[in-house]
Amino acid sequence: MSGKGEKKTPVNTEQIFDVICLIASYGILFMMPQTINIFFYLILGFSAFLFCIGFFRLGLSFDGPASSKKTALKLRMAAALIILFGFVFIILKHFSESSVIAGIMLLIESICLWRMGGSSKTFNEVTPEMQAVPGMNVPIEHLHKAFSGVETQLGYPWIGKVKSIEQDSIIYGPAKDGFVVYGYYLYGQFYVVGSTNILFPEPEDAQRHLVEEIPDSDGTFLAKDFLPKAYAEMFTRYAENGEANWRTDIFNL
Repeated sequence: MSGKGEKKTPVNTEQIFDVICLIASYGILFMMPQTINIFFYLILGFSAFLFCIGFFRLGLSFDGPASSKKTALKLRMAAALIILFGFVFIILKHFSESSVIAGIMLLIESICLWRMGGSSKTFNEVTPEMQAVPGMNVPIEHLHKAFSGVETQLGYPWIGKVKSIEQDSIIYGPAKDGFVVYGYYLYGQFYVVGSTNILFPEPEDAQRHLVEEIPDSDGTFLAKDFLPKAYAEMFTRYAENGEANWRTDIFNL
């Protein structure tokens, strides 16, 4: 069975927030005190936090490795500028102990960006248990409605909460072995995660949705390692053209 949803167009300005976070993570370093104290650690931690938000969201928003030479070049140029900024920052802070520590952090961040620019793999390929769906901006409730009649290997979706995630998630399973796939938003980015180590604030909710795995039309099951990608592909099709269906044949192409 399949349903139809309204076609959603990816937001072209989605990466602006990521870039702002990266820039802010460097700008806030100028507020860092010369001596190492509690304020120093707060600034350093907040800078690293902003970098992680910008870096991971930006990396996961690429639908492929830094696939174009232009994109790869931009990322490597950004890495080189961060190294330069680190040296200038240390000089401006007169080689204080705190500035050297911050400079080391900037060096590590620049290496991350450089590797992103030269990687032959996507973030989704590196983390098969966690997949990003670029361009998705459909509320969880609408996703549940669109896929409520779509049978998948882990049955039909339900809305619930997963521990460590404040907002609702769209959940499939658990299977008898405890494997669960769930999708959720974090800082505006939609992720799909599959694992047997999922904790629920109310375990009885999960027990009510325990399912027998359902094979595809050929009578075969996807391996658990492939399920997060299969569900992410399903949601990607919906984000791109409003198509709500479950497919496993894409893994045989």
